[in-house]
Amino acid sequence: MRVTPAEPAAGPVAPAAAGAACPARAGLRWAAWVLGGATILGAVVLSAWELAAARVPQHRAALEELIRQQTGLSVSFSQLGVRWGWYGPEAVFHSVALGEPGGRGALLRAPQLIVGLDAWRMVRSGRLEAGRITLVNPDIDLGAGAGLAGARAGGAGHEPVPSAGARLLSRWRDGRIDIQGGTLRWPLTGAPSPLTLSVRHAQLRRLASAWTADALVLLPASLGASAHLALQMTGDPARPAGLTGTLSFEGRMLEFAGWRALVEYPPLQRYLPQAGRGNLELHTEFAQGSILGADGTVLAQALEWRAPLAAAAALTVERLSGAWRLARLGGHWRFEAHALEIGAPASAPTTLSVDAATDAAWARGTLQSAPLPVVAAIARWYAPQLPLAQVALSGAVRELTFDWNARRPGGVRLRTSAQLENLTLATPARDMVLTGLTGHVAGADARLVADLQAHAAQLTLAREQRVSLDNLAIAARLAIAADGGGWQVSTDDLEVRRAQLSVAASGAIGAAGAGRQPQINAHVAVKDADVALLARLLGARALAAFGAPAAQLTAGRIA
Repeated sequence: MRVTPAEPAAGPVAPAAAGAACPARAGLRWAAWVLGGATILGAVVLSAWELAAARVPQHRAALEELIRQQTGLSVSFSQLGVRWGWYGPEAVFHSVALGEPGGRGALLRAPQLIVGLDAWRMVRSGRLEAGRITLVNPDIDLGAGAGLAGARAGGAGHEPVPSAGARLLSRWRDGRIDIQGGTLRWPLTGAPSPLTLSVRHAQLRRLASAWTADALVLLPASLGASAHLALQMTGDPARPAGLTGTLSFEGRMLEFAGWRALVEYPPLQRYLPQAGRGNLELHTEFAQGSILGADGTVLAQALEWRAPLAAAAALTVERLSGAWRLARLGGHWRFEAHALEIGAPASAPTTLSVDAATDAAWARGTLQSAPLPVVAAIARWYAPQLPLAQVALSGAVRELTFDWNARRPGGVRLRTSAQLENLTLATPARDMVLTGLTGHVAGADARLVADLQAHAAQLTLAREQRVSLDNLAIAARLAIAADGGGWQVSTDDLEVRRAQLSVAASGAIGAAGAGRQPQINAHVAVKDADVALLARLLGARALAAFGAPAAQLTAGRIA
């Protein structure tokens, strides 16, 4: 009989199989735990649903009281039902009206008001508990109710809309309110109809003294396209002096004329543009009811500011873009703007820095790399008596400093100094153009001194035959004054050289009032000049003023 021995590898098979069974049993235990947890969760949710479904129809008054406690407003509705929503059971109110207790009208009307019922809190307490409130396409009228009715007509003795709204918010308990669509009506003082905004979505949350809000609204055509607001703060809205937080605003395609009309504070309204449109982003930080700082960006075009005087011209800026920042530093404010584009794009971005007292008693600042035409337009807008309409300026302001103090006597309250580069002077019709200048201008209020220099300037005159002179060396000091509606530009030191040609002049040009014909009183000394060149420069009309013989000169030199 032959015996075959067992294979040596057959022994370990049984232990390996036992080891493989252990993970299988562990997986089954985990599956059982998951299934059990899901079953318990489903039972809890089902219990909450059954509790809500059973109690909602029976506790109509309790639900009304729940909304009243949650919002601080009285509620009325036509129908009440319950359903299962994304976050659990929901009570759905139809044809809802909310108003201030004792008010004469409804602050809010909505086709639906949905109260999300907190299932976990309901299971623990055995009573109805609100989670979130959702308003579907509400019509919100901030001018309705006893406390706000007078605001629509601007009547005296009535509570302003912002303070009345803050008072209502302070009554609201912790929770969340979502608004889906709808309209918001804001009463305007003295206006027959309120400002109406279309709400895309809005959300308000409160947890104890912490508040967050976010809203996107579509604006009426008079104000622009859209506005997005975001708020985070702590404190009681009914006590603004104790509020701390941040507020952000983002406006798209804003119509600045419409916003200017909404501002009822004349000192601020003066500095807002009366025309133009653009995008504006604003982020503010406040503490204890006071603004600590703000920053943002602006991109606007076709801006126009109303002239401070009736006879003056409006200030227009074709384009304005850049980032800015405002900060409070002790007893004064600091405003900074970087990468500014004012008017046409420049080779270097414009920067602006301004320090100003909190009581507006003084202000000083520095402007760098700014287009000269824009600066001249601002100067003409601020001081229309300056003779800037009689000359067309182009070039760049390398640096401009200003210092204004209300405590100084009249005539020296505003001190300015500017360094000019690539300066071009021309008549409004550009029949005379002088290029290649540099300059420095300094003075107080409407009295300025301008020092002009050039090593290779070019003069171009529009005649029957164009006249152009290059390589002109120019040195001039001009005194500019504007008083009593008139103006004067005078000089005691003006010299022009070209090769051997030398021209020295002194005198003054001015007008007694706006629109008056300028008068000239000047003394000119010419040395080593070519007569034919002078005749071309002066033109036939000017030569005729010297008499018939002068008009017939064709050659020669003036030694």
